[in-house]
Amino acid sequence: MTNKKTTLILTIITSIVLFTLTLTQFGKLFELLLPKIENLQYQTSEIGSQFRLVLFFSIVIGLTPILLYMTWRLARIEIKKRRIFSGLIVIVFMVLAIVLRQQLIKSTFKSLTNLKTQTGETIYNSFAIENLHFEFYLFGGLILGCIVSFFTLKDK
Repeated sequence: MTNKKTTLILTIITSIVLFTLTLTQFGKLFELLLPKIENLQYQTSEIGSQFRLVLFFSIVIGLTPILLYMTWRLARIEIKKRRIFSGLIVIVFMVLAIVLRQQLIKSTFKSLTNLKTQTGETIYNSFAIENLHFEFYLFGGLILGCIVSFFTLKDK
């Protein structure tokens, strides 16, 4: 098998493994992503919305190796050191996109007042998980990381 075929097969296997891991471990991962805000509870508003969220998030994570491989092919990134650097660029942009989304959520809900009843019980506000759109920010970070990687590491 040639080096390109081996890389393609490893990319597809990695993509499937990442998709499956994200699909099965999404609950734990999503707890890490949600910013902790006093007086705010996250909930789903539709029956199938949580499954769609898990599926879209898993698809974006699963697409990461494939889009990275396509970037390597289009930009003719052949050197292993540059490929590793390209992968790190994409991961950094994806992490930055998630952190940006967390900060936007925190700043939006920072002004919530701590409401209490006369007996001292806290009144919680609820927010639909479907409106957080972490998967769109993650996908944007993936695309932006691939674009930056393409232009900075492209062989001439």
